Amino acid sequence: KMQLLEVLPGNEIKFELVTGKTLERTLKLRNNHDQPIAFKVKTTAPKRYCVRPNCSVVRGHESIDVKIVMQPLKELPAPAQLWKDKFLIQAAYVLEEDAEGTDAKTIFEKVRKEDLVDQKLNCSFELPSAISSLGALTAVAESPPPIPARVPHRTDALSASPAMGGSNHSSGFEAAGESLHRSEFERSLEASTRYSELGDETSERESGASVRDQNAGGRDVEKELLEKLQLERRHAERLPQELPAAEERGEK
Repeated sequence: KMQLLEVLPGNEIKFELVTGKTLERTLKLRNNHDQPIAFKVKTTAPKRYCVRPNCSVVRGHESIDVKIVMQPLKELPAPAQLWKDKFLIQAAYVLEEDAEGTDAKTIFEKVRKEDLVDQKLNCSFELPSAISSLGALTAVAESPPPIPARVPHRTDALSASPAMGGSNHSSGFEAAGESLHRSEFERSLEASTRYSELGDETSERESGASVRDQNAGGRDVEKELLEKLQLERRHAERLPQELPAAEERGEK
């Protein structure tokens, strides 16, 4: 919705905080229309502020001053604990006859909620310079010390330096850390590979020995069969010669 009242200053109310005295700021509400406008001021911290008037009617092409008074402060808040207070100005058109001699609160109670136009104002707070400086020093003192970076291996740091092709010191340390982790992984990988190769060699030797044993056993069997065949062949060659001799001995 279009804003009904022109609010000066714009969208922020500034306070310079001090202790022991009230702080007053003035808002000027201007009605640039012909028809009268009723308004009401609300805040998120009603115990901290007093608004006069907090509800009224502004006639056409007239303006009204609204004073916002902050109650005296006993102590100043810490810089990190400054409030986030807000103000809300609700406005709506009213009839000319209602604006004449009628209490503003009564007029505003007759306004429908769908006819209200809201305008929000934020509050900003400024502490004395000494308090702000003290708060900054306190924040620095309470901040945790930086965590020292892990120093890389000397050779890795040299290889990551700008002279050896590195871009800068921070990226060099990061690269050194990666190379250290990579070298450990490669060493473990090489060790596991060697163990695997040794296991393969042992299996090959065992399987080779088994094959050799089998081959040796086969050669022994072949040798035995060959010897039997040679004996049977020699026996077969001698048999024709022995039969006539045996017959001659039988005739005699």
